Amino acid sequence: MSQDNGFFDQGPMNVTGAITARRARVIWKDGNLYVFTTPKNPQVMPTTEPVLNGDGYSVSTPEDGTISFTRKGCSTCGWTLGKITAEQLLAKV
Repeated sequence: MSQDNGFFDQGPMNVTGAITARRARVIWKDGNLYVFTTPKNPQVMPTTEPVLNGDGYSVSTPEDGTISFTRKGCSTCGWTLGKITAEQLLAKV
């Protein structure tokens, strides 16, 4: 999973702030942050592009402040969201 050309895809991440989640897949694309804890019904919020912030990343939202996310665990250790492509997840939104 990567961050390049205005696209960010990382997981599993612990998310805190205006959105909270454990072991989530975090995708940022076209000004929106998508936080998936299951393949369906992500939490979506318009944000700035993710910025590396110490041991994790953060984004700012227009109304709700900051959302931070840090790596939690291994993406290949039984974490099922890592087996689904970002395109497949975003197609369901």
